[in-house]
Amino acid sequence: MNARLLRDGPVDRIVHTIKRFVDAFGRDHRLTIWLANVPADAPAEHIHAAVAAAHAYGRLPVPDNLDDVEVLLPKRETFQEWKRHRGERGDDARVQA
Repeated sequence: MNARLLRDGPVDRIVHTIKRFVDAFGRDHRLTIWLANVPADAPAEHIHAAVAAAHAYGRLPVPDNLDDVEVLLPKRETFQEWKRHRGERGDDARVQA
């Protein structure tokens, strides 16, 4: 998976690329998709989209028509949203004895 595509997207192009890889190589070969060299500034939704597409399209046996496969993109909270839910400090405020 191309690092620039993971960073720049858009999500539909990322999903389409995973679909194309699985369609070309997933039926006759043991295809492994690696998300390596992920840019630090890649949006989390791009990474989650790539993983969701790989899980949806890569189930064995690979269907004859991948257009019939539904890819459910997860809605994930941002790190800042997660920190707000955890409290102002952003940690679990454990006290050491």
